[in-house]
Amino acid sequence: MTTHILMLPVTLFRIDGEFAVLPSDELDSADVETLVEYDPFDFGPAH
Repeated sequence: MTTHILMLPVTLFRIDGEFAVLPSDELDSADVETLVEYDPFDFGPAH
């Protein structure tokens, strides 16, 4: 496995008092508090 496999946009969010991270394109943001979006290719927010 190489590091290129892990390079994808991710979102750090909070839901029900818990923290979690998901790939940004898999996140249904209706019920979550987005804390940070990160895109390793843009060096900034994923969206």
